[in-house]
Amino acid sequence: IDIDSTGSTVDIDATVTTNTGAITIDANDLTTITDAGDITTTTGTVTFGATETGVVETAGEITTGGGNIVFTRATTITDAVTLSTGATGGDITFSNTLNGISGNTDTLTLTAGTGAVLFNNTVGAGESLGSLTVTLAAGGITANNTVNAQIINLTGGAVDLNNTVSAPGGFSSTGSTFDNTGGTITTTDTDITINHTGAITIGAALLANGMGAIDIDSTGSTVDIDATVTTDTGAITVDADGLTTVSASVRATGAGTIEFGNTGTGGLTL
Repeated sequence: IDIDSTGSTVDIDATVTTNTGAITIDANDLTTITDAGDITTTTGTVTFGATETGVVETAGEITTGGGNIVFTRATTITDAVTLSTGATGGDITFSNTLNGISGNTDTLTLTAGTGAVLFNNTVGAGESLGSLTVTLAAGGITANNTVNAQIINLTGGAVDLNNTVSAPGGFSSTGSTFDNTGGTITTTDTDITINHTGAITIGAALLANGMGAIDIDSTGSTVDIDATVTTDTGAITVDADGLTTVSASVRATGAGTIEFGNTGTGGLTL
């Protein structure tokens, strides 16, 4: 299925479905997908903006049975939206900016199965997302620019955050390896939880303002703390089954406690 307006808009107000083929949607102006405009392909890919320059506003669900989902142009999430490439899924890629709507009533849930999730441009820089959830992306989660959402929950694969992350309502990440080099993570009165099976690298600051706590746990490898980890009144816990190396400040500036090795069996180097 190929839908292309070379000089105007595209409005999708009903389902678009194909069993085996790809779905491509392009417009020189705005593409609008309403809540009734769910898009499904059993084995193909779904691509927006491969040739035209128009932006996308979507409230519809998009589902493939293993094909990639690609947003080439700027995209706005206008409702509760789920994008899924299935349990053995392909990748989900946002090549341009991704934003929510005023009031943070939008939510974005991504499932890529064995595939990857990639954010190549800013997320929530114009208007933060209400929530950003990746339920599974065994191929990894990569953010190459700033990410702003009220709540962020990530399940990888490897999680690689390369710029500032703001999640006032809480941040959690699970998967294999974790690396936030270049990406300070900040919450407000809510927790930062990083529980991975592989190596964890805290390469930029973690800051849980107010009552938020910070929990860093590698159940199968090492933890390297190369940037400051700070709470106001919340506790800080760090565990690893491999070596924990601390080369930056770990501070609970209020009444919070700091604890290493409560559950993990690895050593500690300060």
